[in-house]
Amino acid sequence: MIRKWVWLLALIGLLAACSEKEAPVEEPQEVEAEESADVVEDHVESVDEHAEGEEDGHGHAHAHGESFVVDSTKPLEDFSERYQEIARTLGDYELPEEGRLTLEEWGEKYGESRLVNPEDYIYYENGYTFAKATKDLNSITSLPPDHIQADPYGTQALGSFKTNIVTLAFGLQEEPEEDQVQEMSRMVADELGKLEPFLQEYEMIAEWTRETRGYFVEAADGGGHDVFHQGNENLQEMKGLILTINREHWE
Repeated sequence: MIRKWVWLLALIGLLAACSEKEAPVEEPQEVEAEESADVVEDHVESVDEHAEGEEDGHGHAHAHGESFVVDSTKPLEDFSERYQEIARTLGDYELPEEGRLTLEEWGEKYGESRLVNPEDYIYYENGYTFAKATKDLNSITSLPPDHIQADPYGTQALGSFKTNIVTLAFGLQEEPEEDQVQEMSRMVADELGKLEPFLQEYEMIAEWTRETRGYFVEAADGGGHDVFHQGNENLQEMKGLILTINREHWE
């Protein structure tokens, strides 16, 4: 259990670094959300592998405490109408054309890409990198001396939403003990609060984010395990939706 929460704290720290000022260093600084949008892509390909060792035969992956369904084959039509409507946005957007850099231009500004297959990514002048296949956020790179990371613009916010939600949800597949609920709720609420301002153009996603954050804010204020569970159910369902959408991109 302790190891689980150390891991989640590390993930949230990485996500937080995507929007906070970093201490000056001489080189461009790259922040990845648990190895980035590759996390989303890797999970799409590896959830089944994970399930082979831990599922109970009914699509439930068990840890040491409560568990959430990790259904790696759930079709889009099995989601509620609300999530299907959100899928129309998350599955059918194009990343901005404005501000794109060639790989050579990226190298001139930020240094040579360290990605294994750099041609599989889209690079932006504001330091954001996205996977071409899924359009998910891979990383955010900032420049010295201040390393102030830029805000997402346009549909960059959707790619950022997908990666951050999946990262948070995978960290909460096992629910915390009662004495950990407030601390974890506060951190998740903070992360959702950072996303929310950039999602206002996408009404249903913004509404979902406000609702889900509200559960975690209430839990952080002492609302208890039940309200935390409601927020976590939302996170897990959105994670499942994103993985389903991404799987369709890969097929």
